[in-house]
Amino acid sequence: MTSADEAYCADSVRRYDPGRYLLAMLAPEGTRAGLLSLFAFNAEIAKIRESVSEALLGHMRLQWWRDAIDRLYAGERLEHAVVSQLREAIEHYGLSRAFFDLLTEGGARALHATAPPA
Repeated sequence: MTSADEAYCADSVRRYDPGRYLLAMLAPEGTRAGLLSLFAFNAEIAKIRESVSEALLGHMRLQWWRDAIDRLYAGERLEHAVVSQLREAIEHYGLSRAFFDLLTEGGARALHATAPPA
């Protein structure tokens, strides 16, 4: 793990999901980087809906993440801070691919969800 990648994930979670950031800070120091990488991945998926003007663009971003996860499980290394940290977490904790599939599927459903009436 590089400290720059760890810092990127921590900053991303602090900015986009402050509650989970505080939760990660309460975790034992040896597990923090792994938790922050998972939370950063979740933040990346969650912010897609708010950052695209059309669902198709969101699906394209989600597909990039699916492809990146595919490549991780195929043993490839990618030059992306969150992906790099995820690789470490996957290897260290033996994380199931199904976990990442559930998160990206949730992101796809969110692209078509309508806001409740105000």
